[in-house]
Amino acid sequence: MRTWRSRLILSAVAALLLAHTAHSQTKCIELKNYEFFVGTTRERWSENELKNLIEAKPSADEAGWLVPPILNQLARYEPACGEEQVDRRFELLLKLYSIVRIISSLEDASVSPLDKLNLIREDFQTQLHDDKAFRRLVYTMDDGPLAGKPASSARSKPVASRDHEVVFGKVRFSNTRTGVVVTAFGRKRKQLWSRSLQAAHTKLALKKAQLETLTVEETDFVVVARIFVDGERLTLYTRPNGRFMYYTHSW
Repeated sequence: MRTWRSRLILSAVAALLLAHTAHSQTKCIELKNYEFFVGTTRERWSENELKNLIEAKPSADEAGWLVPPILNQLARYEPACGEEQVDRRFELLLKLYSIVRIISSLEDASVSPLDKLNLIREDFQTQLHDDKAFRRLVYTMDDGPLAGKPASSARSKPVASRDHEVVFGKVRFSNTRTGVVVTAFGRKRKQLWSRSLQAAHTKLALKKAQLETLTVEETDFVVVARIFVDGERLTLYTRPNGRFMYYTHSW
């Protein structure tokens, strides 16, 4: 009986030690999905550049696009599973994020770096799945966000079209006699929506899509279709469930 009890105690102690070791080894918070917005960019703001940005007191409405490059730089530090040791730049990056997103606890010295990074990770995930916040994360000089107008199937018979398979079904760009139309279909070929694409300022229908230029990028939070229309880049954003978000058009 003593042997059985001893083994049980030893097993319990071993389990506790393993749990403690696993917890102690969780020394970093990995930041994800910022790569979608910054690509392979390895931007590194100097302390002076960060101080200037902080002094400008940017808001999420006008400078939400700062969030992804901030994460890109934070991810290089040890608390975010990177290799660089925490320094003054790390603290300035946290301060800049706190100003843009109005999270005062990021400047609280009593909050650990890991807890601060966890707050940032959760806040960023929230932005990814909120349409309005998502738009602010995208740095672009293109016109938008644009919505076009609902397209009538009776008036928008395609002269030429191109389909691309996506997670929710397929997206189709069509050149019609009245302009360019984009349509989304579900997995059972059910039409989800169809929109006639319009220019940003004139509201006139865009005339012709260069269908051979269509490319699609998919993530777990957005599906992006890129194509040239009337000689300029057009970028369409939808959710993975097929819901239309918006598009932008360069000028």
